[in-house]
Formats: sequence, C-alpha cells, structure tokens
Amino acid sequence: MRAPLGILIVSTLATGCSNAKPVANLEFAEITKVPRAYEIEFSSDLNFDTLFAPGAEEKIVARRLICALDDDPDFSVKHTLKRYFRGKFAAVPAPPAGPPGQFHYSVKSDFYQTDDEDRSRQHITNEALIKILTGKAAVPCRVVLTVYVKQPYYSAAMRVPVQGILKQIPTGRHRPILRRTYQEQLDKP
Repeated sequence: MRAPLGILIVSTLATGCSNAKPVANLEFAEITKVPRAYEIEFSSDLNFDTLFAPGAEEKIVARRLICALDDDPDFSVKHTLKRYFRGKFAAVPAPPAGPPGQFHYSVKSDFYQTDDEDRSRQHITNEALIKILTGKAAVPCRVVLTVYVKQPYYSAAMRVPVQGILKQIPTGRHRPILRRTYQEQLDKP
C-alpha cells in the first residue's frame, strides 16, 4: 500500500510543479491580399495574451505565425525554413458569427525564401509562389511564442488551404525580388 501512495504523492507534486502549457488548436479563417502583404486570420481555443503570466519570468519576446511552403515540418526556433510565410500576429475582435470560446488573431506579412540561414530574405515572386503551391492541398502553419528564459511554445499545426492562397495571388503583375542591404534600407525615403 505504501508504494502506490508514494507514487501518487510524487506524481501529484510533479504535476503541480509542471510549467507545461496546453497546446493551442488553431483554426484557419481566411487569407486576403492587402497592400504590400497578405493577411491571414485565424482563431485559437487558447488566449495567447494570457497563456503566460505577465511577470518578468514568463515575458513573451516574440509571437509569430509561421507557415512552411515546402514539405518541412520542423518549426523549431533553431531551424531555418527555406520558403515560408512568417509574421507577428495580433488579437482582433471576434466576428459576429464566430464560434464562442475562440480567440481571434490576424497577421500581415508576405512569402519569403532564404538561402543563407535567414541572414537575408527575398520576397517570392507571384509566379514562383504559384509554382511552389501547385499540386499541394494545404500549407502547415504554427504559432510560435518565444518566451524569456523559457523554451519556445508551439501550437498545434493549422492547415491553410492552398486554393485560398492561390485565389489571392495577383496575376499579370510582376513583383521584383527585393534584396536590399541595411544601408539601402536606411537611405530609403
């Protein structure tokens, strides 16, 4: 009788001391083309604004939605995706017909590629983006929170339908690949 009681006490203490956070489930809402970017709206069953305590020990340093355009399931902070959508997300008001108990977010960014471990990045042209996405059903995305003095937090994967992205890509216009140096960015009016 003592062994099971001891195991119960130890497991209860370990559970009480655990800093593990529940994994958020994301649901894609829509993607739209906005000036100079794409906007992805999504919802979560967890509130990212209150997931970590507001104290200095659990301060969120970065909050991003990251989508992998290639078949690369590694969203870890130390790994560099070659072609991706990545941007900082913010809370937005719930739509009137939105499901209860969901928290709504929006991110504006663009599609990028890198060949040098993300030291520099290039916009993916519309034509190249169409070519990359053709033949795929969906693109996996995750919320990644970088937390001060903690391990990064990763949500469950959300699937963004490729048809929704393809419908938003402007056709007939060519967007040049932008590669600017730091000095050129400073000199830009």
